[in-house]
Amino acid sequence: MKNKHYNIFFTSERDGLGKSLRISRVSLFSTVIAFSALLVFAYIGMYRVFGFESITYELDQLREYKYVTSNLLIESGLKESQLNSDDLEEIIVNYIISNKMIYPTIPPVEGYVTKGVSKNNNEFVHAGLNIASKVKDEIKSPLDGLVVVANNDDSGGVIIIHHQNNFFTVYKNLEEIFVNARDLVVANQVIGILDDLNNESSHLYFEVWKDSQIIDPRDLISDYREKDVSIR
Repeated sequence: MKNKHYNIFFTSERDGLGKSLRISRVSLFSTVIAFSALLVFAYIGMYRVFGFESITYELDQLREYKYVTSNLLIESGLKESQLNSDDLEEIIVNYIISNKMIYPTIPPVEGYVTKGVSKNNNEFVHAGLNIASKVKDEIKSPLDGLVVVANNDDSGGVIIIHHQNNFFTVYKNLEEIFVNARDLVVANQVIGILDDLNNESSHLYFEVWKDSQIIDPRDLISDYREKDVSIR
């Protein structure tokens, strides 16, 4: 079958001279497909750029938050050196809730808290929660965010996600991980599957940080507050 061609004419406005370009149908279709693919990749690139710009915006919000918090402490007649971690956590949690800031509220997995946050001599010996759940349960992100760590080795899978208002969530004891570092995730997105312990029971180790302060997830996630069977 004879290959069809198209002739494209160009005319100069200055001298009226014209030029023509002959292109085959196959070449024309290939050009259209290549241009379409270029537009798709450009869109994906722009989405990622603007997504990371939103993270930069959140870092700016963090600096503003630290400034506001420092002023609150001064106005209250308190100094940071006089506060223990419990006092600081309470101030941060109260400030977040009273100002209706966005924070993790969705439980990453359904289950019961069997071990909570604990300290010895004002130092954390257990910085998160053990949440007993079903073997192979799906683990979900409690808030939109950016994956900063996604590691799966012999010691088990670990994920760390950075969220709005400079929250960080940490997940351990994962058998499978479905995200990679620098991935953008949305609330309720499945990020991994829980590992099984002796093929009988399973638990997720879960931490929440606000800036450099450990926050008890039970103070933010009502489901874990109601399903807490640990001994505080």
